[in-house]
Amino acid sequence: MIFAKNSNMKSIKILSLFIQIILFLFVISCSNSDDENSETNVTVTLPKIITLKAENIHSTGAELGGNITDNGNGQIIKYGICWGTSDNPTISSNNIKEYYNNLTGLFSFNLSNELEPNKIYYVRAYCENAKGLQYGNTVSFKTDEILNIINPTNILATEVELRASINQENSTSSLVGFVYSKNPNPTINDNFVSKTVIGSASYDLTAVNLTKDTTYYVRACKKNSSGGYYYSEQKQFKTTGYFGPAGGYVAYDKGETTNGWRYLEIHPTSLKYYSNTNGASWGEVKYISGTVTDFGKGLENTQIIVNNTSQADCAAKLCYNLTRNGYSDWFLASSEEMLVISNSLYKANINIGDYAWTSTQNTSQYSYSTNFKNQQTGFELFGYYSKILNLNVFPVRRY
Repeated sequence: MIFAKNSNMKSIKILSLFIQIILFLFVISCSNSDDENSETNVTVTLPKIITLKAENIHSTGAELGGNITDNGNGQIIKYGICWGTSDNPTISSNNIKEYYNNLTGLFSFNLSNELEPNKIYYVRAYCENAKGLQYGNTVSFKTDEILNIINPTNILATEVELRASINQENSTSSLVGFVYSKNPNPTINDNFVSKTVIGSASYDLTAVNLTKDTTYYVRACKKNSSGGYYYSEQKQFKTTGYFGPAGGYVAYDKGETTNGWRYLEIHPTSLKYYSNTNGASWGEVKYISGTVTDFGKGLENTQIIVNNTSQADCAAKLCYNLTRNGYSDWFLASSEEMLVISNSLYKANINIGDYAWTSTQNTSQYSYSTNFKNQQTGFELFGYYSKILNLNVFPVRRY
């Protein structure tokens, strides 16, 4: 009897323990179910993202990025940028940069040599969560020009100064230059002048042996890493040596109007004071303060001489008082002006005489003239002809 009673007690204890275990497991199960239901009740939506304005733009790259402002209650799987030359680019193109990790906030990518110069690009930031892919707004920007060609200047009958600038890394060395032709859109297969530059810089080169009175087309160029050439936009110019509005030869063209004028026109018929002599004297044998050698100062020199000379037999006065072919704005060129004019026309086989006065004084007794030296050199300046000598007097005007 005692044994049976003990056995029943043990059974009761085991049953009680079993019931406690079942209850414990049930409680845990319910707790886990509540947690799962809590998570299941969170709704994941598409994330929100803003495309940032392009920064640090240069000729072949820029800094592009975005800002993930809301992850949509889900982890961000990936994010990045896509770009192209058409509006609203997508990741289906090859032009993408992306990261695969969870992020909320700002991000950016640096493009270094992945864009083309002087082009408009469109960019969109994007990100993705479990709900799907979301694009930001579209932002556009334009890359810088690698080469910027400037209007040609110092245009003469057979030569011209060509100018451009290049935009590149400070340590980069590049072969740059100009291609030019009588036909539009010249290439490296046409006339070519070149030099090497390091870093971003302005550069200029002179094209020679041109044909007078001819229109030329020119482009700046840069040799690229593949051996080809990148070309700038096209400019055009016309060499001098043609007749101007006053019936003289246009010998010089600045390429653009500055300080109220662009061209220098010289009349090839020498003025003379006495009908039986060639030319005229420079003027009085005295020192006249203020005349200079500078290019572009012939008119000012002439006015100084006229205002300080009483002598009628005076080269500057003859030019200043001249009316020819309806024009009365003539002057005696400065030494640098006359030298450029004489050599420009000489190289174009236009002869205006071997000696001519300029409006630049040297001393009280001597003034500068142009002097033909030889076929190779052409004209040079000579500062020791006496002011009383009769030399050619060629009137010049600027317009």
